[in-house]
Amino acid sequence: MVEIQAMRQQLSILLSLTVIALQSVMLRAEDNHYLVMFAAQGPDAKPRFTHTFAAFVKVSDNEGKKDIVAKTISWMPASGVIVPAKLRPEPGANFSLERSLEWAADLKLAVIAWGPIPVQQELFDLAERRIALLESGKVGYKMVDLGNGAGLNCIHAVSGLVPGEALATGTARGEQASLLVLQHFRRWFLSDEPAPDGLIAKLGLDQSNFTLRKLEQK
Repeated sequence: MVEIQAMRQQLSILLSLTVIALQSVMLRAEDNHYLVMFAAQGPDAKPRFTHTFAAFVKVSDNEGKKDIVAKTISWMPASGVIVPAKLRPEPGANFSLERSLEWAADLKLAVIAWGPIPVQQELFDLAERRIALLESGKVGYKMVDLGNGAGLNCIHAVSGLVPGEALATGTARGEQASLLVLQHFRRWFLSDEPAPDGLIAKLGLDQSNFTLRKLEQK
C-alpha cells in the first residue's frame, strides 16, 4: 500500500512538471520579436556626426496584456564625443535609446528609423549576448576599427552580434551604414507584415524626433 501511494505521488509530481513545461513552451510561443534600426547623421555626414544604433524588442502576451521588453545597442564613447583622430580604443558606453535620440537632438542631427521589423527570437537573443559583452568593460570604443579588436565603432557593435567575420562597410556611415547592417540581419526577418499598431509609441518614442521609413525606401 505504501509503495502504491509513493508511486501515485511520483506520478502526480511528474504530471505537474509536464504541465509546467508545456505552459512554459506555450508562453514562449506567444512571444514576438521586432527590430528597429536607427541612423543619425548631419547634412554632410561627417564621421563625428553620424551614428548607427538599434532596438531589439520582445512583445509577450500576458493574459491579454502586452508586456514589452526593449534592448538597445548604441555604442558610443563614454564621453558622448566622437573624436575621429583617436588611434587607440577609449572607454565606451552603451547608450539607452532615449539618450541616443537626445544626443542626436543636441547635435541637430537627422534621425531615420526602419521598422518595427518582425524577426526570429534568435536575433533578440544574440542582441542580449552582445549587450552583455559591450557592458562588461572588456570592449572599448574606436571610431575606425575592423570589427574584431578591443575597440569597436557603433556599426560593428551592432552588426557584430552575428557570429563570424565582421561586416565590411567600407566608408559607409550614418544612413548607408545602418542599411548595410539591416541587410546583414535579413536572414532573421520573418515577413514584411507590419508590427502591432502603436508599438513605436509603446516604446516611449516620440516620432517627431525621427523619420520612420519602410525597409525598401532609400
